[in-house]
Amino acid sequence: MSMEIKIDGIYYKFFNGQWTEKSTNTAPSQKVLLKIHSNYYEQVEYVNCSKNECLSLLKELKAQGRLRKGLEIGLFLWGNCDRAEDARTAQHILPIITSVYRGIGKPRDAISFYRDKALARFGKSVESIASLNSLAAAYCDISDYASARKLCDKAYAKQGGSVGYTNELSRVYNRIRAANNYRVQSAVV
Repeated sequence: MSMEIKIDGIYYKFFNGQWTEKSTNTAPSQKVLLKIHSNYYEQVEYVNCSKNECLSLLKELKAQGRLRKGLEIGLFLWGNCDRAEDARTAQHILPIITSVYRGIGKPRDAISFYRDKALARFGKSVESIASLNSLAAAYCDISDYASARKLCDKAYAKQGGSVGYTNELSRVYNRIRAANNYRVQSAVV
């Protein structure tokens, strides 16, 4: 399925994760991008897209903050992953789905999805550093810092033990430390 839309008489296409003017292959203005997003993403017929097109669309929707539509497409993609051939696709989708659930204020749904759907369907093969980070953040959202810490430690081990100061894993660790420091200070006072 071709992903294109006509805005103010000009055709735009979605190519390599970006919207470009079809005839000139140039980036549209921010004003036009807003029109594209409001017109296209909410009515896109993703059921005819390839998995790669759906995954690109899912990432774009998340980046644009269109989380409910992103969740709809993420769950559609998830439903089309079968055990044998799509564990790798599921690895890419899972952290986006858990992140979107968190973004719409449903971290418990992110945790349930991971436990009841992802692990049940694919087992540990679906785990990735990104999914462990996102799940750890969901546990932080519900103040379960012990579970968050276990997942962060697992992600840390998976990535070979190095953590930068600005990557996602370090930000979740910082969140856990801040919560623990707050609890210690509150207990002292």
